[in-house]
Amino acid sequence: MKYFSTILEALAHHAMETPDKLLCTWVDIKCREERRLTFKQLEDESNAVAARLLKLGCQKGDRVMVAYPFGLEFLAGMLGAMKISVIPCSIYPPNPNQLKTDMPKFRGFAEDAGATVALSNVTFAAVMRDKTGVKWVGTDRLTIKKQTPGKPKDYE
Repeated sequence: MKYFSTILEALAHHAMETPDKLLCTWVDIKCREERRLTFKQLEDESNAVAARLLKLGCQKGDRVMVAYPFGLEFLAGMLGAMKISVIPCSIYPPNPNQLKTDMPKFRGFAEDAGATVALSNVTFAAVMRDKTGVKWVGTDRLTIKKQTPGKPKDYE
């Protein structure tokens, strides 16, 4: 059995050696399958997030809010931040129906963390765009280009 120093190292290895192997499945409340994710898909998606953060000017040690609704997109956001040594600060996103109470809490967490960027899905990022004082980035529709596992490259 091969041992890895980090989860990123393990992901890169499995994305190269067993790219189409199922890593995880997301099911809804009625146990209906909503999405499957292979090692290669997670590697590609996390590289796309990493490249987008670099394009935004994020640097090693910066903090980024990782604020996704329930789903597998969270994994790519968290790992993408880690790939470029950005510190992911995980928080459940503000409820759009309770902005009056949730926004001050979210702003407080973002300020405490020193975060200027928040990752989420495109739909949620669009709703929150001008409401929190941080730049919201939807990551679930990033264009994925060919790359070497473990090495984020330019993405659109």
